[in-house]
Amino acid sequence: ITQGGRAREFGKIKNIIIESINKLGKNLPLTPISIILLVELIEQEKEIPASLVELYQKYLELVLGNIDSKKGLQVLFDYPIKEKFLSTLAFEEFYEKNRLDIPNKDFLAFINDYESKFRSLGNTDQFVGELKRSQILSINHNVMFQHRSFLEYFVGLYINKNRDSDKFGKINNYLVNLYFSGRWSEATLYYIGLNQELKKEFLDKLFQYSNDSPEFS
Repeated sequence: ITQGGRAREFGKIKNIIIESINKLGKNLPLTPISIILLVELIEQEKEIPASLVELYQKYLELVLGNIDSKKGLQVLFDYPIKEKFLSTLAFEEFYEKNRLDIPNKDFLAFINDYESKFRSLGNTDQFVGELKRSQILSINHNVMFQHRSFLEYFVGLYINKNRDSDKFGKINNYLVNLYFSGRWSEATLYYIGLNQELKKEFLDKLFQYSNDSPEFS
């Protein structure tokens, strides 16, 4: 590609990004990570997401499978398998234990336990290799999500997928407590975006919230 061709391609992508930002308006907070994801998504897929949650959904679907296939790399594990694994990991090893990173030994123990329950991973070395390529997780002596918002998204996703589980009790009470928890409040917003519904009951409880109320304890 000539220098002039590269300049035209850059100009085209720049115009698409500007158009996307103008179109999305307040639906997409302009944080550094959201802009990076938006640029990557537009470059690879030429798609414009309608909201922050849709941006994460499309980006994660891209990096957890589609982009490897397009590069000619072998992909043994479909996106839903990785999505379920990452959301369970985020909830059980990070959120429930109130951690932002975990020792590698805890990560390996979680993989072994997860595989014994679901039998969906098979070759765990290959599975971890695909996760590393996605750059969603940083896997070294400690394991962490590459960006805090990925962790929060997957916590919200886990709750959304399992919202009828007994562990959450009255889901609106659980969400209100989560919102006021400090460290994990953003996960509530991802849950709402994934659920595509903001219920009046949740809003009522949000405004009635009190640490001293037995309803929320």
